[in-house]
Amino acid sequence: MLRKELLILCLISVIAGACHQTHDSEKMADHQNNQKADRDTSLKNIEPDSKFVVKATSGVTMETELGSYAAKNAVTPGVRNFGQTMVTDHTKDKEELARLASKKNITIPAQTGADFQKHINEITSKQGLAFDKAYISFMVDDHKEDISEFEKEAKDGKDQEIKTFAAKGVPILQHHLQMAEDLNTKLK
Repeated sequence: MLRKELLILCLISVIAGACHQTHDSEKMADHQNNQKADRDTSLKNIEPDSKFVVKATSGVTMETELGSYAAKNAVTPGVRNFGQTMVTDHTKDKEELARLASKKNITIPAQTGADFQKHINEITSKQGLAFDKAYISFMVDDHKEDISEFEKEAKDGKDQEIKTFAAKGVPILQHHLQMAEDLNTKLK
């Protein structure tokens, strides 16, 4: 009897530990892509491109989630409109990334990676004008980083379709940055 109880306790602790682990879908996608690349040399050749697709997918997922939240909860009309723009534009990006990933046999994350999720949690924990300011300030920084990554991919990528996607995205991201900077100035 003691042995059975001990086995049950061990199983409960294993299950409880598994439930408390956080899975980073971005890292899991990268890991799966690395495994595929080890078996398929055509994937090995575009490994940096697949990392870009994974991170971009996670990023646009974050931007659509935050945008949706802003469209519903921001107190400033300009911030609500900006949020809706993020949803509209980055939903298109997410669909295009999914199409490219499918075509190129690249695994993409089903949700945001852990780092992006931390930003979502931090920003959506705020309310009112504090949310608006935190969201727009973050969007300025985030879009500067996005532009840099998209420009690098457009210049240095190996896969022409992924490079083209990145190059097409740069002017849109620059427009988003300008919108966010204008709102950021107004909110100060």
